[in-house]
Amino acid sequence: MGLAYFKLSNWRKKLLNSDLDTLAGSCGPDGVRVWDLLPHGRQLLHIPHPDAVCLAFVTDGTTILVGYKDGAIRMYAPQSGRLLTSLGGAHPAGVTALKWLGGGCLATGAVDGQVRFWRGLIYATKLEFTLRAHKNRVTALEVAAGGKELLSASKDGSCVIYDVTE
Repeated sequence: MGLAYFKLSNWRKKLLNSDLDTLAGSCGPDGVRVWDLLPHGRQLLHIPHPDAVCLAFVTDGTTILVGYKDGAIRMYAPQSGRLLTSLGGAHPAGVTALKWLGGGCLATGAVDGQVRFWRGLIYATKLEFTLRAHKNRVTALEVAAGGKELLSASKDGSCVIYDVTE
């Protein structure tokens, strides 16, 4: 139950969320793509948008979260690619990392080093708080300690561990 990163073609980011068994997603120069990896890697969805930077799957399979250079986080239906909602200006400097924490919580990272925590999804998303622990771009977010901690990594070389149980 986590992420396994892999590289294929010239895509910026690939991920396989083991909670979703066989789905993989990527952000690249021509947008977001989602594949069913088994049995033969069939593409299920293409959302054309060149400014997509990062993505995450909500673990129940209901939503694809995509972070964009323009600072927005957009939420899409995985079956159709239909836009469900958008958080414009979620990170004005640009979104660089997303991590679904479960329980209606989302962590996001940005170009300016901020990590933000959000509660709710789709039509009731609310910013809970912002942390300014990094001096440069957040490059990754990952859950640890059985979901009790969130780790953020930055281009400045720092790594911060947050207690997400409170």
